[in-house]
Amino acid sequence: MMAAVGTLFLSLLISQAYATPTYPLELLVSVPKSGATSVTAKATLKNNGDTILKLFNDPRSILSKITHFGVKSTIFEIVKEPDVTSVPCKPHFKGVSVIFDPLQALKSTNSLDFTVLKPGQTIEVDYDLKRSYDFAHCGPGSYNIKAFHSFYHVGDSGALLQTIKASTHMSQPHVVTTSRPTSTLRKSNSFRKRDLYFKSCTDDESFQIADAAILADELVEHAKNELDALVAKKARSRYQTWFGHYDQLRLHIVKQHFLHLPKKATTFTYDCGACRSKFGSAKAWMHAYIQTHPNSHLSTRKLYLCESFWKIPRNTVGSKPGLFINALSRLPENGGTTDYYITPSEIEELALENPEGTVQNSESHRRL
Repeated sequence: MMAAVGTLFLSLLISQAYATPTYPLELLVSVPKSGATSVTAKATLKNNGDTILKLFNDPRSILSKITHFGVKSTIFEIVKEPDVTSVPCKPHFKGVSVIFDPLQALKSTNSLDFTVLKPGQTIEVDYDLKRSYDFAHCGPGSYNIKAFHSFYHVGDSGALLQTIKASTHMSQPHVVTTSRPTSTLRKSNSFRKRDLYFKSCTDDESFQIADAAILADELVEHAKNELDALVAKKARSRYQTWFGHYDQLRLHIVKQHFLHLPKKATTFTYDCGACRSKFGSAKAWMHAYIQTHPNSHLSTRKLYLCESFWKIPRNTVGSKPGLFINALSRLPENGGTTDYYITPSEIEELALENPEGTVQNSESHRRL
């Protein structure tokens, strides 16, 4: 799901799941300059086809319009190359990780949720990667930078079109100048275990959250038991549906994630006011967002609940408890997952065709 950045060209072919037309979309991302205080990346998206494209402004992509304290939710995969004295290292993402429903986004009548690209049309977006990522965690060195490159296109019939191909031209790794952290303050008090806490929530909202958190803890225990009981020759299991065929290493990684999740949902902070006041009901497809690495070591990590969260059912796979598991698996100590694939059909296809990608996919954990 990720495409190389440095100076990088991506030809993304977007086509209907049922097959007919294909839409060539080209993404160019370059890093023209960097310094001690900034790493500037420029993303250029061009419609090389002969059809108008209506692209959803996906919070993960360069089209994102979601910001938190001035930092966009756009994600990059940035890895420092290892040398003789170090191992690969990923800088901390300081933006918010958004939990949303692509199928609900498809139904949006808000024009601000989409970017329309006519044939030959180009848009450019600039990013300061040092504003979005904490490079000091890894220190100076040579970094490989990759950009999220999946786009949802809404056709004339209202059908959802998804990326099915990407051609990538790699460039040399980009050198980032930064200093190493001077202290270990990132191990903050916000990481310690504590009681369930509500911010700007009504009594009814607090009750719904507490109920969902208790159920989430129960679902985590159930998932742990299923993983412990899993054997290689078992014909079919929920694990195989969402994580692919049996593999000892992948199973071990998923087990480790769930070993860190017990009692986390009932010892977290839930904010009912921030998303409501920022977006109201304008983003009906956005359920919640979480900042996995707060900008300040004194900040408490919170799950920010949006208007549409309250419409999610208590039970079923796409439930409130399941959302909590999805969100909490994104925290670094619980696995540091990301939603690369979201819809059930996407995740099942991922499990079949690229099961290695499931172990870091948030929604795969939610469905176990």
